[in-house]
Amino acid sequence: MSEEHGGDIWGAARALGVGPGEITDFSASITPFGPGDAALEAARRALRLAGAYPDRSMRELRGALARLYGVEEGEVLPGNGSTEFIYLVPAVFAPASALVVDPCFSEYRAALEAYGCRVEGLAAREEDRFLPDGDELFAAVDGGGYDLVWLANPANPTGAAMEREFVVETARRCLRRGAVLVVDEAFADFDESLSVKGDAVGMENLVVLRSMTKFFALAGLRVGAVVACRAVIERFERLAPPWSVNVAAAAAAVAAIDDAAHAGRIRRWLRDEAPRMRRRIEATGVCEVFPSAANYFLLKLRPPGITGRHVRKLLFERMMLVRDMRGFRGLDDRFLRVAVRLPAENDMLARGLAAAAASGQRSP
Repeated sequence: MSEEHGGDIWGAARALGVGPGEITDFSASITPFGPGDAALEAARRALRLAGAYPDRSMRELRGALARLYGVEEGEVLPGNGSTEFIYLVPAVFAPASALVVDPCFSEYRAALEAYGCRVEGLAAREEDRFLPDGDELFAAVDGGGYDLVWLANPANPTGAAMEREFVVETARRCLRRGAVLVVDEAFADFDESLSVKGDAVGMENLVVLRSMTKFFALAGLRVGAVVACRAVIERFERLAPPWSVNVAAAAAAVAAIDDAAHAGRIRRWLRDEAPRMRRRIEATGVCEVFPSAANYFLLKLRPPGITGRHVRKLLFERMMLVRDMRGFRGLDDRFLRVAVRLPAENDMLARGLAAAAASGQRSP
């Protein structure tokens, strides 16, 4: 199974000799309802146009995203998931040096280093609930000589959320130093009060990345966007590959954006289920559960000698996938990340965590 990303139900199914639908996937933080019926039907209808090139201007999708984010069409650009823009960022800005806040999504470093950028990390520490220390971050921005600073809000994999004004102040400091601030808001749909997309359109150095993977559950169709001022969007347009959003993905995304009933269902589910799931896991006594503004929790295993790898393996045998955090800077093998799913599934996970911890304590 891949350690780089969650969501490998295909590899897990092959290893267990079962169908992908039999795997309960807590490793990918995606709304468990899947896409709404309107999005699925729109994708099916759009497949009749599979023999034609997609609309290169992406006008309908661009308009829908502009409505969703409350910006003008010239201030948003759709793409093949937010990952397309993670890799376009270094191509557009050509930074020689960059700062990221650890722990963070591995693709930030991978994209920057692929373009020859020197990347340094600033640790967000456990004792601070994985929020970056403001004084440390501002000192690094003011004195580090970075061309680009990268934040995620909420952070992945920790779920920690910075206040919007803190992010805006970081952007202002970056501007004074001639640096670009990139903010990955892949999970901000779950708490829009955190978003700085409205600020980005008025600042020449603030770039916001958005995703329709997590909240809208379009992971398999790949739709994302960048929000920025018009001049910056034009720079992305010059380097973005043509036809990067296929006809089915574009149609599904527009329908998902317009499906207010499904969005409301998702928000009610997370509002009710996330705190219940947290209490359920805490009641096992196995894990500390860190606060999260997203649809996942970072867990720290409490029993001595129990590792994330051990727990992950035993849960895997029960056909549940979770993420262990060995590959993330600032975390170790005592940490796991789990997505919020449906109540019965979350209860199953809590029982599995308890059983895995008990098994580990019995091991020699």
